[in-house]
Amino acid sequence: MPEHDGGGVKIPTSATSSETTNPAGSMHAKLGRAIRPLGTLHLTLGVMSLPDQAGVDRAVELLRSIDLREMLRGAAQPHAAHDTLPDPSVPVEDPQPLSVALTSLATMQSPAKTTLLYTRPVDKTNRLYPFCKQLREIFVSGGLITPEDRPLLLHATVLNTIYAGGRGGKGKGKRWTIDARELINQYEDVEFAAGVELEKIAICKMGATRVVDEQGQLTGEEEYEIVAERAILDGGG
Repeated sequence: MPEHDGGGVKIPTSATSSETTNPAGSMHAKLGRAIRPLGTLHLTLGVMSLPDQAGVDRAVELLRSIDLREMLRGAAQPHAAHDTLPDPSVPVEDPQPLSVALTSLATMQSPAKTTLLYTRPVDKTNRLYPFCKQLREIFVSGGLITPEDRPLLLHATVLNTIYAGGRGGKGKGKRWTIDARELINQYEDVEFAAGVELEKIAICKMGATRVVDEQGQLTGEEEYEIVAERAILDGGG
């Protein structure tokens, strides 16, 4: 979802493998492949199942129809009464850009045996969560995102061991796990990046692709293929 300036992002690279027979050099190489490239950092609002072009077109049209600027303005007052009319004598100010810090390390699994680590986006203006929650609900209501029983968890994945396989990218067979308890404790409340501006909402294809340079050589970066995108500070249409 977000665009970011990438300044000062540092991801720790120490961990304990559950495969204790691995030589140290092999383990670190494997871990290095599990760390996600900077170009893949994003906040997922939901996963769409769009089996045909008609579904894709519907999702794109819905994204284009949303007044993101007004939604962000409303997110600054998430508890305002819905029946309260705006005072016409009070000038409406343009919303400020969304800017977050990326802090701490966490996992959705057992820290002692996990395949994924993420960092948390922290928004001091408290607009990010209500903005993203409302945006997600629009796509759920439109039948494009399947509703979930759990609350929206905004996170930026920085390590995923599914990518720790060989040259083919995603590994095959049993997923490699790490004991991340020491990492999570060591980097609790550590700020990995500050002032990361969230500029766009994007509909992307699943799975990042490797980036090549003009000579066709791999750059080591990866990115998601964008189907459609909108600047957050755009209006509707």
